[in-house]
Amino acid sequence: MRIIKNSKEAIKSLGSNKLRTFLMMLGVIIGIATFTAVITIGQSGKSRVMKSMNKMWGAMPIAITPGGKDFPMHADVLSAPATLTKEDADAIVREVPNVKDVCLVQITTNVPASYKGKNTTVLDLIGVTPNFETYRTTKVISGEFISEEDMNSLARVCLIGQTTSKELFDEKNPIGEIVSIENVNFVVKGVIEPKGTNPSGRDLDNRILIPQTTFARRMYNLNHLSQIVVGLVDVKKIEKTGNDIAAFLRERHNISSEKFDDFTIRLPSTVAQTFTKTSQTLTIFLAIISLISLIVGGVVIMNIMLISVSERIKEIGIRRAVGAKKKDILSQFLFEASWITFIAGIIGIIFGIAISRIIAFISKTPATISLGAIVLAFIFSAVIGIIFGLQPARKAASLNPIEALRTE
Repeated sequence: MRIIKNSKEAIKSLGSNKLRTFLMMLGVIIGIATFTAVITIGQSGKSRVMKSMNKMWGAMPIAITPGGKDFPMHADVLSAPATLTKEDADAIVREVPNVKDVCLVQITTNVPASYKGKNTTVLDLIGVTPNFETYRTTKVISGEFISEEDMNSLARVCLIGQTTSKELFDEKNPIGEIVSIENVNFVVKGVIEPKGTNPSGRDLDNRILIPQTTFARRMYNLNHLSQIVVGLVDVKKIEKTGNDIAAFLRERHNISSEKFDDFTIRLPSTVAQTFTKTSQTLTIFLAIISLISLIVGGVVIMNIMLISVSERIKEIGIRRAVGAKKKDILSQFLFEASWITFIAGIIGIIFGIAISRIIAFISKTPATISLGAIVLAFIFSAVIGIIFGLQPARKAASLNPIEALRTE
């Protein structure tokens, strides 16, 4: 009953000076709106990264790349360390438990391609084996994927991405047409389904796929690889299998315990963490800024309420004279601060969601509304109200009623 009474008194007092109430609420609204938008956008960014990861990673549980952890995953094979070979891949299939098979991948970048006078630069020319279709979820929307026959005959056939297709053929059907890649003619065998960009912004549709044997022996005459993609019998044992492969390659490459590996084992979880690390750091930084603005809003509330206490000394004295206790006065002012931050919190959350929706619409990415962000926003607004409303409330409650009634 006392809570209801104090709430009514607080709301009545706040309503009597709407401009002052609005000014007290403004800082909290901005802080909560910013916090909600930042967390929501951060969650959306994480969802986008995972979606891109699924497109890029597909069903591939483990990837092995040459060089240490600091070496890029999609490094150009022409400049990459020659520490990972087809013989390594064959040995992994033979010797490491839980390995079903492997996909061999060779990549070179910024390759010239042309068709009837139209020229373009393809971001990635990739030599692949037929199981790349499964492990990287790379489907063709027209034509056929690379076959074992293509591999055995070193066929000059290729699959082209959507960006490459548009740049060379516009709207024309490219199947059966002849494309020149590095001055070598290839027949277009298929068009790859759209894959968009990876989390780092690289266009996954600006690429050409050719048989790995053609890449290695007909085009560039090399044996080392950009990646070995490992398929597992039991995906649940991915961590153990990754450790087993690492131990096997260290032994095979004669790497002693004090030396660094000349390869990197990449699991989906670690790659996802790498891609999300930057966005998470930015999200945390912006969240801290929004919390600082909340604190500033709390300081504004405290200062204005202290001024309000000074202006309402006679009102406080009258209330004390008619029987109100110190805790009643304390509760009233605490309720006023709490109501300000509560209402400001609701408005801020609504604005934050609206801002994130607008940003999502402009950037054409889905906005993932975070329930956790909403709960945190309410908690922060409540804490701000209590902490910064306590000092004005204590000052009001400590006033001597007789001295207060004498104040003009």
